[in-house]
Amino acid sequence: MADSGGDGRRPIPAPLRTALDIVALPDPPPTSSRSIVPPGLESGVYAVVPDAADEVERELDVRAGLGLFTSEKQLHQLLAIARQVDVKAGQVIAARGSPMKSVFQLADGEIEMRGNPGEPVWKIENRGAVGFVDFMLGRPWSRTAVAVKPSRVLELDAGAYRDYIEDNFEIGHQVIAQLGTRLMGDVLASKDAASILGRSPSRDGERALDYESEVPLVVRIMLLSRVPAFSGGTIQALANLAQVAREVRYRAGEVIAEAGASSPELSVLVAGEVTLSHPTRDLTATRHPVDLVTHASELSTGARPLRAVASADSLVLQIDREELLDRVEEHFELAMSMFAYIATVTEELNNATAASGEAI
Repeated sequence: MADSGGDGRRPIPAPLRTALDIVALPDPPPTSSRSIVPPGLESGVYAVVPDAADEVERELDVRAGLGLFTSEKQLHQLLAIARQVDVKAGQVIAARGSPMKSVFQLADGEIEMRGNPGEPVWKIENRGAVGFVDFMLGRPWSRTAVAVKPSRVLELDAGAYRDYIEDNFEIGHQVIAQLGTRLMGDVLASKDAASILGRSPSRDGERALDYESEVPLVVRIMLLSRVPAFSGGTIQALANLAQVAREVRYRAGEVIAEAGASSPELSVLVAGEVTLSHPTRDLTATRHPVDLVTHASELSTGARPLRAVASADSLVLQIDREELLDRVEEHFELAMSMFAYIATVTEELNNATAASGEAI
């Protein structure tokens, strides 16, 4: 690539310029090997030619902080939309109420997420996602992100990042599985675990047991539309899910899932009642319709940490994971709906953790 002049800067490729919305300022920046951010990221940043060490550092940050790739091609796709930025202590990265144009991954340092007066401050230290809850919920920034010490972040264009996940649907499925595993671990570590696990959106599925034969497709669609993890799906997406779902009836006392065992299906409780229990801790919770049987661990491909037993005659819709993956490939809004479910529970946990003064 040819130099654009004698100041050491090079032109930015047009696709990258569009994706990252980089705007050159009129005066040259101080000599540096990395992007320098003037007060307020919104005012624009200089792009200077990074040295080899900075490029290695950026790639390591992408590998360690994002990890959302299974091939070199996908890694380079991420590197094309991930920009390394140094921020000073006290600098605002994103303001509450501003559009969700970028999400950030903290590589080093400390960032606070400040909400309305009286709300607990989310503290993110050393490594962590910044803005991903709002990104997954499809809303503007709900908190102001401020660096409380000099920090290094990766900035990703939100639209380009969403396109990356959609274009590489298998990556989106892996991310959902990883986040489901992590979320369940966080729930179980929370002092509010029992209440979170016992929270259900509604109990409107009870009448499904009135059907002696197979539940009609239109009823399956209605029931799945009330499951928080799927509620963002279109009617066509939910219809496709409903068509591949298998009805399984359990009598009171029957085991639906054993702790320590993985399952090739995702299970949705549409009628009845299920009791979750931890194999080694004094922790139990009751699950009601219409929701995932074992909470967020249904999204995980790993072993279930909780035992699920029908505490009343129950009806469960089971969806094979391969079938779910196919439906997500066809209807990306299902993936975004599952992301939104994870984000909603994560936000609740973050508030509870922050209220105790801990870093999230």
